[in-house]
Amino acid sequence: MFVSYIGAVVRQNVPITIDNWRDKALKDAKDIIWNDIQTTFVLDEERKSYVLRVAGKIHRGFRSHLSNFYLKDREGNTNAEPPKIYQHYISKDEWSAFVSKRSDPAFVNISKANRERASNPKHPS
Repeated sequence: MFVSYIGAVVRQNVPITIDNWRDKALKDAKDIIWNDIQTTFVLDEERKSYVLRVAGKIHRGFRSHLSNFYLKDREGNTNAEPPKIYQHYISKDEWSAFVSKRSDPAFVNISKANRERASNPKHPS
């Protein structure tokens, strides 16, 4: 329940176009996230960095989920509209910017290289 709540708060307060969780522009959004979570759950201030680290992982996972399941339709065409299930979180402009970033050749090349690296793990002998 705790992690699900963090995910909901992150989706409401952080745009999917944010690539770097450590971006200084997220300071206000992180404060909102932390205050919201503290209002709902009893947490000591020492847990703030842990909770925000989890929030960053959830944000990255959500963006990956969008790319893997909603970026393209079954025929491989890019979806121009945000997924209906997330339309209350994602505006059309935000979705367009996200699609542009994920369709950029530099991103596609990095993504392909990372997929190949992940599918061929090298274990030390």
